[in-house]
Amino acid sequence: MRLHFVVHEAFEPPGAYQLWAEDRGHQVSHSRLYAHEPLPQSADNIDLLVVMGGPQCPSTTKAECAHFDATAEPRAANLAVRARLP
Repeated sequence: MRLHFVVHEAFEPPGAYQLWAEDRGHQVSHSRLYAHEPLPQSADNIDLLVVMGGPQCPSTTKAECAHFDATAEPRAANLAVRARLP
């Protein structure tokens, strides 16, 4: 299985979820938004999308949090929804 984690902040990593996946031999990839890594543009290489929490909310602006894009994230999540991924 191929898991992709969307991580908003360095202090809120996947932790036990990532360990669980790695212990079972699953492939793990990330979009570490705080490190300016891109969100997935396709669900082709993802079997499970895991979006971690963070202090941001839909009304958070780029001025308040430069690495959070309140319009791009729903698009990425919708890729998973349209592909019927968990």
